[in-house]
Amino acid sequence: MRYYRIWIYACNGALLLGALAFCAAAGRALSDYRRALVPGLGVAQPGFLYGYAALPAQAGLLQLLGCLAALRLSERMLNAYWLALLALLVGDAAIGVYWAFRFERVCRELRPQLRLRLAKEYDTDIDFSQAWDRLQREQRCCGVTGPTDFTALNRTTLPASCCRIPAHTSAVTPALLAVTSATSPVPFTPVHCAPHTAACAERLLVWLRRTADALFVLGYCVIAFLKLCFLGILRYEIKEMIQKIRILRSELGAGELLDGSPLHGGPLSQTVIVNAVNANGGVRAHGGSPERAGEREALLGRASEPCSRRSIHDEPLGPKTINGNNNCEMRELARGDYRPLAADSAATRI
Repeated sequence: MRYYRIWIYACNGALLLGALAFCAAAGRALSDYRRALVPGLGVAQPGFLYGYAALPAQAGLLQLLGCLAALRLSERMLNAYWLALLALLVGDAAIGVYWAFRFERVCRELRPQLRLRLAKEYDTDIDFSQAWDRLQREQRCCGVTGPTDFTALNRTTLPASCCRIPAHTSAVTPALLAVTSATSPVPFTPVHCAPHTAACAERLLVWLRRTADALFVLGYCVIAFLKLCFLGILRYEIKEMIQKIRILRSELGAGELLDGSPLHGGPLSQTVIVNAVNANGGVRAHGGSPERAGEREALLGRASEPCSRRSIHDEPLGPKTINGNNNCEMRELARGDYRPLAADSAATRI
């Protein structure tokens, strides 16, 4: 079983690293002040609700379910783990299609929405005013499309965040040095200040697209690709693992029948032994059908052939096992689902 467990642990580890990287990138984008300036990207936006539920599931709950299923050798938990992986992949694909259309709409409506917000909220909303001034100061831009956007605010001067002050002159408050003019289409600037000519909407679009590209690479080129690969690989690995668990449980069931016989050597014991041991040394379950014996040999190997040819009465009473390559699996299964069984049960002495 170690082979299957290693596969599940490796899949969980890779998915955990990818999910943590995506959480870091998404948290950085959500905490950035520029996100509050983009219309339609609020914290309670419906497109973010799936992420709030899916990220904790992919960064801890899914790995916990897979590891517990591998440790306990539970068929139901293994199937639930695979179905949860499939559900998360389908959810990621659906939310990706949603954001593909939503993102283009946000980019297309960014400029007109920013003009409206700048006209209505610049001097009235403190949070928006501080965020916009910070954007103009750090990105060296002015207005949505240029300094002329402040004409709609009936301002005679540009904000201080729009000004570019030379190093050889002293900084002067724009309101004290402004010269009013009713005929000028652009608000006057201070004597020692020249406005930035870059448009803030373009700088905001650059940040928005760069953030979206990073999230797309982590979310779909890494996490979704890993899920798709692991779904195909684990589908066959889990199926084979479940078949092996069933065979081991059938062997333990035969051991329980032997434990119920009076002397472990009476007619019941001999009948079970005859039905359990075939000519090739494999243990048959379900009445000793050749098909089940072949399935068992394919899954558990043929390492028990030399030992099975020995007489039963020649075997010592020590803890010998049915098969040489599934000792640890029998012990693990006995510890997990069959705790009342002793280590030297009759199934290990056949």
